[in-house]
Amino acid sequence: NHNQAPFLNLFIGLMMKITSKYIIVIQLIYLIFGFLSFVLIYFICREFNFKEKISLIITIILMIFPTTILYENHLYKEYLTFFFLVYLFYCTIKLNRNYDSFYYVFFISLSLSLLCITRETFHIYWGYLFIFLIIKNFTLKNKIYLILIFTIIVSPFYIKNLILFNKFGLSVAGVYEHLSQKVDYVKEMKDPKRHVSLRNYTFGTYENYQRFKKKGSILYDKPLSLRAHEYQKILNHKNKLNNKLLNSNTIFNEVYFEVEKHRKKDFFLIFKEHPSLFFLNVSNSLLRHLFFSSDYFSFTKPNAEKMKPLIKLSDCIKLTPICIYEFDFKKKISSIGKNSYYSVDTGLLSYQEKIIYSFQHTNFLLVIIYISLLIYLIKNIFFVKKLDIIDFWLLTFGYIFIVLIVFEDGEISRHRFPFDYLSFLIFLKISNFKFLRK
Repeated sequence: NHNQAPFLNLFIGLMMKITSKYIIVIQLIYLIFGFLSFVLIYFICREFNFKEKISLIITIILMIFPTTILYENHLYKEYLTFFFLVYLFYCTIKLNRNYDSFYYVFFISLSLSLLCITRETFHIYWGYLFIFLIIKNFTLKNKIYLILIFTIIVSPFYIKNLILFNKFGLSVAGVYEHLSQKVDYVKEMKDPKRHVSLRNYTFGTYENYQRFKKKGSILYDKPLSLRAHEYQKILNHKNKLNNKLLNSNTIFNEVYFEVEKHRKKDFFLIFKEHPSLFFLNVSNSLLRHLFFSSDYFSFTKPNAEKMKPLIKLSDCIKLTPICIYEFDFKKKISSIGKNSYYSVDTGLLSYQEKIIYSFQHTNFLLVIIYISLLIYLIKNIFFVKKLDIIDFWLLTFGYIFIVLIVFEDGEISRHRFPFDYLSFLIFLKISNFKFLRK
């Protein structure tokens, strides 16, 4: 898969080779990872000096949250990211008392490596920066072990892509397909009735826009994320290699390298001539999607009715407006297999309705948490002028969120999920809630 970091592909491929019942095995492994993640969350709470009962209550609440149940039952890389992230976070906390322990050095290097090849935003550069910040008190032997183990596990994937595809990264296609989400609404202006005011303000007239559009590639008017065979037909592309997988109708197909070239041309066409249109939609992602409640991703499917009371409770805990009032949007009947369910097609909503829809699903508890953490970080940087490992993690979360609002759109909540729980724990740690502590 040219669009993804390699670990999940390798993991699923290995399970498919080992057993014909790989789906059951993978789901079981996800459940084990989930259980271990919350065991680690309990231990993190204890390391933060929370009371034993409070630590247990926090762990149980997070474990039965609809968000947790959702991602535990979908084979997304975010759930694996969650485990590796929590384990790495726990190990870095333990390091304060165990600098000479090879046990923690080994598992830090392992969890750091697996995190970097599971989630491409944790680039190898970030990994080396992380190592640089934590090894100052290590023995020389442990410094060498940490750098060596990390380099041996992670660097081969970067070197392979550099040699084969001339790109130093984990994912070698899909970057501009993602970036194009931020300018796709500009392409919708080809419809004379869409985005009229904005088109007139930026391009002047519809005729000017038509002339601008002609500078684009053959894919300018084509929807994003088409299937491989659809792209091959449009581009009249013939695969150069005879590999069966590279000729399949999947995102392993080599046609996506050609797609990337066209998407890159269209993105920079818009970005260079009308950069304000790109930044407008980045702002839109920040305001409308960054704190969108992740429980509503896929919970509009049939299992939503079964979990309705739990979702309602989680809405109230998260200070989500829909807990009190739900705007009456027009819903359509959709189906998955034999199951039917009601859903809102946000693509058909007016811009004002989209704002209302996003607002009523906004997790305002998260908004409060992240604003508090930002104030805490700014205070440490500019007034205390002393950064510790918690500050580094907060800077990392900030970096991840910037990447998400630039490269993602409606699915930001799914990618944000692993960081929300740790941010919640850090928020509790820096707070002055006396009932939490011994």
